[in-house]
Amino acid sequence: MLNAMLSVILVVGATDDPAPAQTEKAAGQAAELVPDPSYTPREGDRITIVADATPGFSRASLFDEYDRASDADEQAVLRAMIDKGQVVALEGKAPVLVIRNLDPAGAREPGRHYPVEVRILGGPRAGETWFVAESSLVRLVPKVVHSPLENGAFATIASPRTVAFVRWEAFDPAARSLNKAAVEEAFRLDEGTKVRILESRGDAVRVRVRNTSKLSGREGIVDRAALRPIVRPSRPNKPDPPPER
Repeated sequence: MLNAMLSVILVVGATDDPAPAQTEKAAGQAAELVPDPSYTPREGDRITIVADATPGFSRASLFDEYDRASDADEQAVLRAMIDKGQVVALEGKAPVLVIRNLDPAGAREPGRHYPVEVRILGGPRAGETWFVAESSLVRLVPKVVHSPLENGAFATIASPRTVAFVRWEAFDPAARSLNKAAVEEAFRLDEGTKVRILESRGDAVRVRVRNTSKLSGREGIVDRAALRPIVRPSRPNKPDPPPER
C-alpha cells in the first residue's frame, strides 16, 4: 500500500522514461537472478532493493509513526512526511550496503515492523542513508537450472539425509492428507550417493542406489530437486591410427 501511494504522490508523469534498453537489461538479469528466500539482512551485506518506489525513511522511529496512523489518516501522514523530506521513493534494483538491522533477535513484538538502515550504493541517491522495511531487501543469487534427468541416467544425491519414499503418493498433497501411509519412508540417502534414474513423474523420481553405497540395489522415490545429474567429462578425440602398409 505504501509503495502504491508513494508512486502516486511522488512520481509525476515523466515523459523522458530513462532508457528502454536499461529496462530490457534489468529484465534479462531478473531471468538469471532470483531472491534467496532464506536471507536475513546483516551488517556489512551488499544487497538489492526489490521494487521501484520503495519507501525510505530518514529515521527509524518514523516506521512506528506511520504504522500508528489509521487508514483514514494514512495518506495525510505520508504527505506530511514527504513535505518534510522524511520519506522518499527509492529506486528499485538499486544496490545497498546494510549498516544495521534493527530487528531485536528473540524480542520481536507481534505486528511491529522493524527497519533496516542502508546506504545506497548506486543510482541517483548513491551515498544517502535511509531506513527501509526488511521485506523490501533481497539478496539475488543465480537461478539454478537442473539438467533434465532421463530414465537410465545416473545422478548423485545433492542434500544430506535425503528421504526416499515408498509410494508415489508422497508427492501428492491430497493423497498425503487422506492416507498417512503415503509418506512412509523407505530409507535416507547421504549426500553424494550415486543412483540410477528408473522413472519420473513430475517432481517425483524413482531411483535405484548404485553399488557404491551400503544401500546398494534399494529403490525409492525422491524429490527431483535432491538430484544432480552426473555429467561425464569430455575426452579429446583420439587421432585415427596410420594406415597399415
